[in-house]
Amino acid sequence: MTHVADESSLIDRVAELDFAKRTAERLHQKYPGYLWGVNAGGGVVSVLLLDSLSQMGFALNYIRTFSASDMDKQIDMLAGELLERYRLKRGAADQAQIDAARRDVAGRMILET
Repeated sequence: MTHVADESSLIDRVAELDFAKRTAERLHQKYPGYLWGVNAGGGVVSVLLLDSLSQMGFALNYIRTFSASDMDKQIDMLAGELLERYRLKRGAADQAQIDAARRDVAGRMILET
């Protein structure tokens, strides 16, 4: 099956990839040493903490955000909260803390509720 994409959809996809890249760079700057997985599409940015080996992360609708600085603040806050739910410190990663995190039998970090 052949998929035909128009120019505007290609421009949108390039913008989404650029946004995902900028978000990943921001997370690596704010929380160095943690491994983040970032995807953007359809007006939503999805973020996973890959160190956790889990599918738990957060998604944020970036269409509703008013400015880039508001978006950065939201991403910083949500990523920090995700780290805290895994009982990991905000800021630079501590590999010993990541290695010592509670995990299930499949090796996925356990979220604290």
